[in-house]
Amino acid sequence: MQHDRNDDPKQDVSELEAFYVADSDILDLKSVRACVVNNRACPFPFFILDFSLQIVWTNDFYDDLFPLAEHARDGLLSLITLPENQKKETIIRHLRSEKMGFSWKGQIEIRRKNLTTVLGNLLVGPVVDPHGQARGTF
Repeated sequence: MQHDRNDDPKQDVSELEAFYVADSDILDLKSVRACVVNNRACPFPFFILDFSLQIVWTNDFYDDLFPLAEHARDGLLSLITLPENQKKETIIRHLRSEKMGFSWKGQIEIRRKNLTTVLGNLLVGPVVDPHGQARGTF
C-alpha cells in the first residue's frame, strides 16, 4: 500500500504558539510544521521568523546556546553583531525579502546574554503558504 503524504496527521504546533508574535496562520502551514519536526533536535541553532523579524520558534540547540534569553524573542536584530565587511541594513533587507528560494546567506555573530558572541552562518529562506504567499522566513 502506497503512503500518501497528505494522509499524515497534522503535527502538534502548540509549542510554537507560546512564542508566536504575528499572524497565527503561519502556524498552520505545512512547511512550518515540517521545519519544526525536522529541526527540533538538529545540532545547530534553528529559528523561524516572521517578516517583522520576531522570532516565532527556536529549536532545543538554540535554547541551549542562549539560555534564559527571553529578550531574544523580541527580535533577531538585537542579537546580531556583524563582521566588519557587512552592513546591518543589507541583512534587514534580505531577511524581509519575499523572493522565492533562499533570499540571503552569510556569516553573522550572535550576541549572547552574557555578552559573549557566537559566530555562525545564516541561511534565510521563505515560508510560503500553499497559494504562494510569503508569510515569514526560516
